[in-house]
Amino acid sequence: MGLSMTLDPYLVSKFLFQLLMLGVPAVVLLLPLYWRQRERARLLDIIRRAAEKGESIPPEILRTLPDRSALPSAERDLRRGCILLAVGVGLAVVGIALRLIAPELLGGQGAAVGAVTAALGAIPGCLGVALIVFSRISRICGKS
Repeated sequence: MGLSMTLDPYLVSKFLFQLLMLGVPAVVLLLPLYWRQRERARLLDIIRRAAEKGESIPPEILRTLPDRSALPSAERDLRRGCILLAVGVGLAVVGIALRLIAPELLGGQGAAVGAVTAALGAIPGCLGVALIVFSRISRICGKS
C-alpha cells in the first residue's frame, strides 16, 4: 500500500518559470558583487601578509583598492544609467510580448504576467533615467 506521487506538469512549469524569473536577475546582480568582494579580500590578504613580514607594500596594489569615499564620476553614472535603462526596456519588451503575443501561456495568465513584467521594467528604467540626468548635471556643473 505505497503512496504514489505524480507531479502536475503545469505546476512544475509554473515553478520553473518563477525560479527562472527570480533566479536569473539575482545571479546577475549578486555574482559581480561576490567576485568584487573576493578580489578585495585577496588584495587585503596580500597587504596583511606583506605587513606581517615587514615588507613594503607596492603602490600598484594600493591603487587597485577602490576608494569608497570618492563620488561616482559622470561617466560612471552615464554607463550605469544606460545599463539600467536597457534592462528596463528589455523587461518592458518581454512583458509586452507576453501580454500581446502569448496571453494563453501559463494557464491563461500570460497577459497578467506580461503586465507585471512590463511594470517591473519601469523600476530599473526610471533609475537609469535618473542616473543619466545626474551624469548630465554633473558635467554641466563641473564645466562652470
